[in-house]
Amino acid sequence: MITDSELNTLAYACLAMQRKTKVTVAEGAMYAYVEGNCGVCVECGEWTSGGVEPDAEKDKCTVCSKMAVYGAEQALLMGLIELGE
Repeated sequence: MITDSELNTLAYACLAMQRKTKVTVAEGAMYAYVEGNCGVCVECGEWTSGGVEPDAEKDKCTVCSKMAVYGAEQALLMGLIELGE
C-alpha cells in the first residue's frame, strides 16, 4: 500500500514532468526570492513580490488567476524550477 507521503512525492514528480519548460533562476536571484518570501506560478512562470510561505502549494496567481503558485523553496525541492547562471 502506498503511503500519503509516497503519493505526494509521486504527484510532485508528475507535476514537474507535465511542465513543458522549467522556470530557470540564477542562484543569486533564487536567494533573493527565498529571502523575500516570493512564490512562482507553475502555469505562467511569473514570480510574486512576496507574502508567500516557503512551503506554499497551489496558491492563487495574481497574473493568470490559476491555483498554481508554489513557495520558492517548495518549487525548488519539487523540481519545478532549476538553478542557472
